[in-house]
Amino acid sequence: FFLMIRRPPRSTLFPYTTLFRSVEIHELDDNELPLRSTMTLDVAIRTVTYTLGYEYDYPNSVAWACEEGGDIRRIDGSYTFEQEAEGEPTTVTYELTIDPGFPVPGFMLRKAQKAIMNAALKGLKAQAEG
Repeated sequence: FFLMIRRPPRSTLFPYTTLFRSVEIHELDDNELPLRSTMTLDVAIRTVTYTLGYEYDYPNSVAWACEEGGDIRRIDGSYTFEQEAEGEPTTVTYELTIDPGFPVPGFMLRKAQKAIMNAALKGLKAQAEG
């Protein structure tokens, strides 16, 4: 699972959605994993741009946080991968916190968070099985 994030998808935050207008990888680590990327996406009520910084604990987890200066106040998230033994199924835990920093009705924010998380996990599973 962990190595799937090495292939730069449209975004490593929401890798399986079509919300993104552009993604720019600014910096890679020695393993060619993104360290910083800037994304522009259409979130229905407006277009937003933000930059994420990534941290890796290979092969256990990847985490990201929004840097200051973008259109979004806060996006923190992570994937954690747990496998009991070689050949056993891997459990993936996806965590996401979003504070857009602009007025969004609560029901819309909850709906967006749910849709983003479902799409990310569904897409990750499909890519792993496909």
